[in-house]
Amino acid sequence: MPIEIDIEKGNRNDAIIAPKIIEKMEKNKLKNRYVLADKGYDSEKIRELLHKKNYIPIIPKRKTKQKINKPLTSKYKKIYKKRIIVENTFSWLKMFAKIDKIYEKTIKSYNGLLLLAISIIIFKKC
Repeated sequence: MPIEIDIEKGNRNDAIIAPKIIEKMEKNKLKNRYVLADKGYDSEKIRELLHKKNYIPIIPKRKTKQKINKPLTSKYKKIYKKRIIVENTFSWLKMFAKIDKIYEKTIKSYNGLLLLAISIIIFKKC
């Protein structure tokens, strides 16, 4: 389930939002220091910020950068496969029509519905 939630406009680049989310993650004092992210977060700025915060970024390289940089090692590929949990969470959330289509007029009410949906999912999975 999500550790942090940040709601932004749909046309915002992931790399722009990442620093804000990383700062929020720091408050949770997580034991696991791996950060799994998709190629949308592939930027040196994000990797450096994660390293500064003592996180290990596991972010695959974009196709345009793979020739310059090494792809994920087998150890990190095994860990990255756990990212399916994130994709499943998005899938479960899309079962709620109001969340999938975003009918709410304010971010506050949408955030409340999102938290309610996450609570229902957790309750059903336990």
